[in-house]
Amino acid sequence: MPISLRLDDALSDQLDRASVALGIPRSTLIRRGIEEVLRTVSAPSAQALYEQTSPTGVDVSESTLSQASKETRMHKLAFRQAMANKQASRLARAGAGAAGSASGRKTSANQSRA
Repeated sequence: MPISLRLDDALSDQLDRASVALGIPRSTLIRRGIEEVLRTVSAPSAQALYEQTSPTGVDVSESTLSQASKETRMHKLAFRQAMANKQASRLARAGAGAAGSASGRKTSANQSRA
């Protein structure tokens, strides 16, 4: 079926150069471009692909996923807790050291005045 297509001069020149470079007629190049766009548009979305590949009969609700992820990531939670405890002990030591050195500075300042 014949179809009329209007192109500006710049696009027409690009089409001519591409058809010469590929060695195919302009109409074939246009058809291929249209086919490519239609394939892209009609491709299934990521959600559709997920639904096609997920096992049937499996409940993937939010509560199920979060419970499953908690159970499989217990080692990560334990690691995070250990790092939090380590950081807390470092902060406590740093706070005690800062308080001790501040009082030590006062004591040495008082001794130098005497």
